Amino acid sequence: SELKLMYVDTYLFPIRKWATENGISMGLLRDAGWMRMGFDEDGLQYYSPTINYALKIPFFLDQGQTQIISWRSRLMDPEARTRYLSSPLNRSLNTALPVQSRMYNSWKLGSAAGKTIVITEGEFKSAIATRSTGILHLGILGIHEFDESMLQAIVDAKPAKVIVVLD
Repeated sequence: SELKLMYVDTYLFPIRKWATENGISMGLLRDAGWMRMGFDEDGLQYYSPTINYALKIPFFLDQGQTQIISWRSRLMDPEARTRYLSSPLNRSLNTALPVQSRMYNSWKLGSAAGKTIVITEGEFKSAIATRSTGILHLGILGIHEFDESMLQAIVDAKPAKVIVVLD
């Protein structure tokens, strides 16, 4: 519950009902990568779930973990062609997403001044290591995802020491 993960199984979890009860539109679920929009043969719009058997990992905007800026999905289906999906992310648009959408635990950088932080790969490693050691671990989505904006966010946080531990 501390990580605020959500397990989605469309057979057990009625996404449409949950969205309606929480005031979330199908368009927003499409933007988050949870639903696919299509058109039937009569040209009528419809939505269908994009994935099943997945952990939804929220990336927060704030220290209090009240605002979610993006989601990443850890696919649990052994038939899935990939293990992770990030959303919203459309690489074809070459959109620069904020650091909070690309570096897990970055919402905790405000408390990093004068402390040691660790950069690693992955949400789960960073979450578990932070919890078990008390040292802030930042999870990047992959080695090729690290860029100057992430580096600048770390420098701006003024940590005493930065340790890098990658896969």
